[in-house]
Amino acid sequence: MEVRTAPATPTCSPAVHPVSDYRSHFNSPSTSGGAPASSAPPSTPATGSYQASHHSSSNGTSSSASAESIPAISQSSATPTSVLSHSPQNGFHSSTATLNGSVNGHSVGSHSPVDATNGPTPLHVNGNSGGGDAAQRQASITILSSKGTESLKEMVQCPICLDRLHRPKMLPCQHTFCFLCLQNSVMSADASRLRCAKCRTEVLLPKEGISGFPSSIHLQNILDLLESDYASMDELLQCCGCQTVSGSSVFCEHCKLSYCSLCMARHVEELAKQLGHIADQLDATVDKITLRYKKFESSQSDIQSKVCLEAEKRVRKIRDLEAQLLLRVETAKAAEETGLHDVVQKVRAAATGARLFSSKGFDAAQDPNEKIRAFMKLHQDAGDALSEVTTVGNTQLSFDAEAFSVTIVCRTDAAEDEAEPPGSPSGSPETTQNSASLPAIALNTPGPPATEPNQSKVEQQRVAADAQSRLYRSKSFLTRMRLGNGLVQRPSGVAVSPWSSEIFVVSMDNHKVFTFDSTTGRFLRSFGSRGQQEGEFLCPFGIALSPIDQEILITDKWKHCIHVFDRDGNFLRQIGMKGRSAGHFRSPESICVDNAGRIYVCDTCNHRIQVLDHDGIFLREIGTHAQPENAFNRSRSMFQEPTGVAVSADGQRVVVCDFGSHRVHVFSSVGEHLHTFGQKGALKGHFMHPECVAVDGRGFILVGDSGNGRVQICRPDGRHVRTFGNKGSSSGQFSWISGIAITAQNEVVVCDFKNHSVQVF
Repeated sequence: MEVRTAPATPTCSPAVHPVSDYRSHFNSPSTSGGAPASSAPPSTPATGSYQASHHSSSNGTSSSASAESIPAISQSSATPTSVLSHSPQNGFHSSTATLNGSVNGHSVGSHSPVDATNGPTPLHVNGNSGGGDAAQRQASITILSSKGTESLKEMVQCPICLDRLHRPKMLPCQHTFCFLCLQNSVMSADASRLRCAKCRTEVLLPKEGISGFPSSIHLQNILDLLESDYASMDELLQCCGCQTVSGSSVFCEHCKLSYCSLCMARHVEELAKQLGHIADQLDATVDKITLRYKKFESSQSDIQSKVCLEAEKRVRKIRDLEAQLLLRVETAKAAEETGLHDVVQKVRAAATGARLFSSKGFDAAQDPNEKIRAFMKLHQDAGDALSEVTTVGNTQLSFDAEAFSVTIVCRTDAAEDEAEPPGSPSGSPETTQNSASLPAIALNTPGPPATEPNQSKVEQQRVAADAQSRLYRSKSFLTRMRLGNGLVQRPSGVAVSPWSSEIFVVSMDNHKVFTFDSTTGRFLRSFGSRGQQEGEFLCPFGIALSPIDQEILITDKWKHCIHVFDRDGNFLRQIGMKGRSAGHFRSPESICVDNAGRIYVCDTCNHRIQVLDHDGIFLREIGTHAQPENAFNRSRSMFQEPTGVAVSADGQRVVVCDFGSHRVHVFSSVGEHLHTFGQKGALKGHFMHPECVAVDGRGFILVGDSGNGRVQICRPDGRHVRTFGNKGSSSGQFSWISGIAITAQNEVVVCDFKNHSVQVF
C-alpha cells in the first residue's frame, strides 16, 4: 500500500462533492437548530460551519462561494475532510471550502466564522489537537474535473477523423488536424493545395508537403497532460468507502482502490478476517487434490494399457498399408519394365532391318518401283515401332505424405491437339501420306538445325515455344507440397522472390505476409498487422517484389494504397490514396514489377491499369481512352474490374485479367493494345471470372480461371495449351483461385482463397 498526495501545483479540476453530498455523511441532531457553537452546552456537540474562501486563479481573478452552516458532527460519524478548489484556471471554475468543528468529541479549534487574516480554521481528525501542526497539515487539494477533462478532450479532437489528434499540424487559418488526415485531404485535382475541413479556406502546400506545416505545441502539451498521471488523480484521492476527498490517501494494491485512513483500517481488518477463511479453503483444496490424485492414479494403469494396445493396432495397420503401397509400386514398375523391354526390342529390330536393306537389299533391287515399295515397307515398320514408344514411359507415380497414399497416373494426353499446323517438312505425295505420323523421319533432305545462325529469330522463337508447349503438356501437375497448412487464412496474393529461394504469400484474414522456403515449404517468418497506422493493413491483397530495389509492395483494398517494405519486412513508405486522379486508387488488387522497376497496378474500381516508376510517380494509364466531349472529363475503359496483371520477362508485354468481361488482354509496355483472347464459358480457352495471371520466362500465360476452378495455360498469342485442376477441396482442386506465380524451376504456385490453401505443382 502506498500513500499518494496531491501535487504541489494545482491543476484544473472539478468540485468532487457538493455541500449536500457532505451532509449525507453527518448525523445532525434535531436539537441543534443551527445555534451558534459558543452557546451550546458542554454535552452537546458543536456546530460546524462551512466557509468558502477566496481562491486566486493564475490570471489574477478570484471567485468565492457563500458560507453555509453545516450541522454538528456526531461522534460516530466518519471524518471527511475536504478542501474543494474551483479556480478559473485554463477556463475552469474553482473554489476552496473548509470544515470547522469537532470529530469524535475532540476540540478542533474555534467555531467562529473564518478570520480574514488567518483563513479558515482547520479540521482535526481522530482526536488530534489543533494548532501549528494541524495548520501545516492543511493543504489545498486540486484535482482534475471530469467536466474540464471532457473540455480538454474536445479541444484535442481532430475535426476530420473525430479521434484524438495524432501529430497535430496547424494550418495558416489556425485550425489543427492530424498529419495523416491532412495528407488524405490533399485536393485530387491539384496536389499542391488543400481545403481546410473546418472553415473551407484553401491553403497552399509548403514545398515540404504536409510536414511543412507547423506543429501545434499548445495542443501537444494538452495531449501530454491528458496522458499523464493527473488524469486519474480524482480516482486516487477519493475514498471509495466514504466517498470523501483528502489531501492524502492510502492505495490498496489488493483491490486497486484508494481509502481514507479510517476506511483503510476497517478494510485491513476485513482482509485479516478473510485470511482465516482462505486458510480453511486451502486445507479443503488440499483434501480435494489428494482425492483427485488417488482417482487419477487408479485409472492411470488402465489408460496406459489401452494406449499401448491401440498403438499396436495402429502400427499393424500402417505396416499393412505400407506393404500394399510397396506392392503397388513394384507392380507398376514391373509392368513398365515389361512394356519398355518389348518396345525396345521392336525398335531395335526395325533399325536392324533398315540397316540391312540400306547396305544390301536396296542396291540388289533392279526396279525403282520395287526399291520404293521396299523403302515404304521399312518406313511403315519403323513408324509402327515408334508409335508404340508413346505407349510406354507415360506412367507416373506420386506419393501424398499427408494422405499416406500412392497415386499411379497413366497419361494419355501426350498427343493432345494443338491449335497449330504441323511443322515437319513435306516431300512427295506418297511419302507425305505415309510419314504423316512420323514427323521425326524426313524422306527428303533435312533443313539446317534449329541452332544454326541462318535460321531466323522468329523461327527460333517458334521452336522454343514448341519446346515449352511440350514441357507443359508432359507435366503431371500433381501437388508437390502445400504451404502453411492451417496457418494462412484466405490467401490472396503470391510472389516468388528474385533474390532468394523464398515464396511470399499474402493472407487477407491474418493481415500478414508469410514467407516459406520454396524447396521444402518450411515456414520462415511473417510480418504485418491490422491497423490504421502507416505500415498496417486493413485488407492486404496483391504482392509484388522489386528485383532492383529488393522491396516488397503490398496493395491494400480498403486503404486504397500500396505499402512498401524492405526485404526484411520493415515499412518504408506508402504510395497513393483513395481517388480517381492519376496516382490515386480505388480498391487496388493485383500488382507486378518489371525488371526496370516500373510498377503495374490493377486499379480495380477505377477500371484501369496504372503504371508508376520505382518511386511511385505516375507514368501512364493502360486500357482507358479519353473522351474530350464529356463535360466531366472522364475516361472510357475497355476493362470491367481488372483484377490480375503480369508483365513478361523482357518487359515488352503486359497481360491483364478482365474479371467482368471474362477475357484476357495483352498490351505493349507503352500501353498499345495487341490482342484479346477468351470469352465467357467452361470450354478450353474460355473463362469464368479470371482472377489472376502469371507469365513464365518464355512468355506463356497462366490464367487463374477462378469461376471454373482451374488453371489454363496459353501460348503468348493466346492459343490454348493445357488445363489442370477442377472444382473441389482435395489435392489438385480449387474453390477460388486468388493468386498464381511461377518459380525458376517452372513450378506453379496457386493460392486458393476459399480453401485457405497454397499448393505447389
